[in-house]
Amino acid sequence: MSTSVFVCGDRPSIPEGATDAFVIDGLCRDPGLIDLVDRETERAVVVLHEGAYDLSAVQKALRGIDVDPIGAQIVDLHQSDDPEMLGVTLTGLVARAAAFAGSEPEHVKPVLPKAVTRRGFLKPPVPVYVAVPLIDTQSCAADQGCRACVDVCPQEAYLWRAGTIVYDKDACIPCGACVTTCPVAAIENPAVTPAMLEAQVRAIVDSVPEPVGIRFVCTDGSIEPHSGWFDVEVPCSSMVPGTWLLASLLLGAGAATAVPCSESGCALGLDDGAIQANDLAHAVLTEVGLEPERVCGTVIA
Repeated sequence: MSTSVFVCGDRPSIPEGATDAFVIDGLCRDPGLIDLVDRETERAVVVLHEGAYDLSAVQKALRGIDVDPIGAQIVDLHQSDDPEMLGVTLTGLVARAAAFAGSEPEHVKPVLPKAVTRRGFLKPPVPVYVAVPLIDTQSCAADQGCRACVDVCPQEAYLWRAGTIVYDKDACIPCGACVTTCPVAAIENPAVTPAMLEAQVRAIVDSVPEPVGIRFVCTDGSIEPHSGWFDVEVPCSSMVPGTWLLASLLLGAGAATAVPCSESGCALGLDDGAIQANDLAHAVLTEVGLEPERVCGTVIA
């Protein structure tokens, strides 16, 4: 499955040879320039400059070349001013995009953008599309009394009614907590599947000769980069279970952590999930006699 990397070339910072990329001058201003690239692709990673692009326009441009924007990885160049770190980050995101299995219309909902570029200030707001969970009713255990998703949802987007789960897509944030809480894996968000995260972590670890750290961070948060640590974005770190941290270590990471919302500025403010994940993984390492400090309970800065 082909995956392409499109980079805004206005201020290039990607190291030569780090990844195969199409550098397009003015891409932030006109995402439609993607259509001029002479290559058919099924998955995409797009590298842009923070505050200089319109996400709805980027999504429209990707749909124009038959790429599902829900699985596309969008990178703000502010996330690292170290070209070598950015190169490794892109390697991980290419692997994550390639592992995207696709989405259905039921997986998507429109939301108004949270930020408006100077260029788009005088235009009517155009919705962007975000991935939301979908319940596999055949696997769901609600008929056996399970209400795990109801209990964990901070938005009350789930209701248990007469042995079935009623889901309100409009009320969903989506934070992803329901996805990892469901005991029978009946809820899936196609933009953040275990296969995608495993592919990303594995690619990062394999790209660096020395052990690296993996930080699970909120998509809408912001955290300073730190040498030797690479970020894996999820809708909200509250969805990260301790097993994901342990899995990162098993894949070869030297350390792992889930960064709570309050430490990254995520507006959702759902700290408990990340804290519990760190505590659980820390306890497991202690119990089996391994180095518990490989799971860090506080932000790396």
